[in-house]
Amino acid sequence: MDDCYDGIILLIQKWKAFRALEKDGDIPSFANWLVNENQPAFYDSDQEDFIIEQVDKMEEKDTIPDLANRGVIGHLLARMNLFVKHYAKQPFSEIGFKSLEEFRLLQMIDRVENINKSELSNESLMEFSTVVDILKRLMDKGLVIQVKNPNDQRASLLKITEEGKSQLGTIYKTLAQIKPNVAGDLSLKEQETLIHLLLKLNRFHTDYFTENFIKKKK
Repeated sequence: MDDCYDGIILLIQKWKAFRALEKDGDIPSFANWLVNENQPAFYDSDQEDFIIEQVDKMEEKDTIPDLANRGVIGHLLARMNLFVKHYAKQPFSEIGFKSLEEFRLLQMIDRVENINKSELSNESLMEFSTVVDILKRLMDKGLVIQVKNPNDQRASLLKITEEGKSQLGTIYKTLAQIKPNVAGDLSLKEQETLIHLLLKLNRFHTDYFTENFIKKKK
């Protein structure tokens, strides 16, 4: 009888751990989670296995069931970002751009009308000093200008020039030709699934960043 109670208690604990990960999880998805919970993960390199080994040594893994997943996801997202930067470096240098960050700021200034430097820093998730340095380069090239804020003559707004718009068109063509394709060998269906998951992550982190970082600056 004690074994029966122990099993029930363990099942309840597992359910709590599952609901901590999936707030809207139902019984069928819980059953699937139980089946796959202790399945070994197979990774393509020792780096991911090393992360798993380090997590296994941490006391926090008992209270944070998905700690290993968090570590691997963070590692892989950072790694994908570095791949993209590496692939873009040479093509961008050929059209006079030092980095993807220059493109990101130019594109945001084109997309968000009447944006100021602080807003650009928040929108780009970049340090204000870094934004100022990049803006100087963009303005020296004649791609961006500062105009007076009609509502506050002491403040300035950023505006893309016609030359800046033309340069953006060149950048878009360059991005389309960068090899290898950032989507790699993913099928169309896999690409759509990845986009869906990344959009979900982006919404979560945008809300969190706005609430815990941007609002605290004000």
